[in-house]
Amino acid sequence: MWSEWVTQPANLELSSGAVHVWRAWLKQPHSVAGRLAGTLSQDEQLRAGRFRFAQDRMSFVVARGILRNILAGYLQTDPGSIRFAYSPNGKPALSTAIEKIPLRFNISHSHGLAIYAVTRSCEVGIDAEYIRPLDDLNAIIEVIFSPAERKLLHDLPAAEQLRAFFTGWVRKEAYVKAIGEGLARSIDQIDVLFFTEHPATVWQPLVGPQPLLGRTLIDLFPIPDYSAALVIDGDGLELSQWHWAE
Repeated sequence: MWSEWVTQPANLELSSGAVHVWRAWLKQPHSVAGRLAGTLSQDEQLRAGRFRFAQDRMSFVVARGILRNILAGYLQTDPGSIRFAYSPNGKPALSTAIEKIPLRFNISHSHGLAIYAVTRSCEVGIDAEYIRPLDDLNAIIEVIFSPAERKLLHDLPAAEQLRAFFTGWVRKEAYVKAIGEGLARSIDQIDVLFFTEHPATVWQPLVGPQPLLGRTLIDLFPIPDYSAALVIDGDGLELSQWHWAE
């Protein structure tokens, strides 16, 4: 909950059995945003320039600048010196020049909030969404949820459906990001069932739900009115939740 997120320590230590999750606001003072923008690479600056709206452009710049700032704390280097490589599906990783330091990370941001996950060696996926009404909610449910999930969701009281929808959505997105497939995988084939008492599974249409072997799914609560989830390879990892400040 809210009280579990604390300001980061002066000295960051990330053991092989730990996962660090970070929360940050994307609305930063101009001075901070300017310093973060100065750490971005040329390709990141070009990507930022493609955003049509200034608010979206600034959210991208600040989110990437904070990612660089966080990773630099672990790598003991300058944020601007970090170079990224990307999987065929667009998942960022440290470039081969620094891959000898086995950091794995993932990022998500929504409606002014960014959330990051950092581990050593094991793959990780994270996703966050601002909970808000959606005009096309029923159409989205038909596209992204498995048959079992659709039945459970429609059986819920109307007042509970929206939060359950977003819980399921971020769990699915975190999973496909952890396995590195992104939009290459149809997320209606991932069965997360909205409730912590039900283990997450992969839905196979001709077989049914199969266990999510070798991975752990954790619900996160960054602030009220947001839903977030973390998926990591392995189990028993120690979770720490930090709030980023310059």
